[in-house]
Amino acid sequence: MNNIIETSIDFGGFYGSIHGDNIDHLIEMYDDDHSDDIFYWENIDYQKTYKNYIDEYCNHFSDFINEEYEILIEFKDIKLWSPQFYNFSTDVIDVSLCKLQAHNLNKILLKDTDFHKYLKEATQSYDGYISHYNYQDAINNKNDILIRYVFTYIVSKFDEVQYLGDFEYDIEVLDENFQLKTDESGAM
Repeated sequence: MNNIIETSIDFGGFYGSIHGDNIDHLIEMYDDDHSDDIFYWENIDYQKTYKNYIDEYCNHFSDFINEEYEILIEFKDIKLWSPQFYNFSTDVIDVSLCKLQAHNLNKILLKDTDFHKYLKEATQSYDGYISHYNYQDAINNKNDILIRYVFTYIVSKFDEVQYLGDFEYDIEVLDENFQLKTDESGAM
C-alpha cells in the first residue's frame, strides 16, 4: 500500500494574481531603490523565482493548517504546474504528502458544515463546466480527490488572513554576473 498521496494546491497561480503581483512588486522595489544599477526585467529567472515563492507558500500554508486544525502537513516534491494557455486554467502547486496526514485533515473537514456547502458547490456541473467528481465521489474520496478539495477550501481561509507580501523568498536572475544586492539588514 502506497503511503504517499500526490495532489495539487489551487493557490490562484501567478498569471494576473496577487502572487504574480507580489513578485513584480518586489522586483519594482529593487528597481526603484537601485536606479543607478543596470536592471532588466528580462534578467529575472521567473521559473526559479516561482519555485522559491511556492516553497515559501507551502511552508506558510502548512503552518496555517497546523495552527487552525492541529494537523501537521509535510509537503514534499513541491513543483509548479503551469498550463500551456491560461484561458482554461491557471498554475497549481503539485505536492506529495503522507496519506495518514491527508486522512486526518480530511476527517476534520468532513465535520465542518461550511466545508460541505463548499464541496456541494465545487462538485456541481453547470453550463460551460463539467465537474470530474460529484459530491458523493468527493465525500467517498474517490481517487484520493478529497484532499484537493480540502486544500482549495483551506486556501480561501489562508488567503484571508495571510499577508503574502511577508513571504521571504529570493528573486533569481538568469545572468549569474548580475546580483540583486541587499543592504545589511537583508532588505533589497
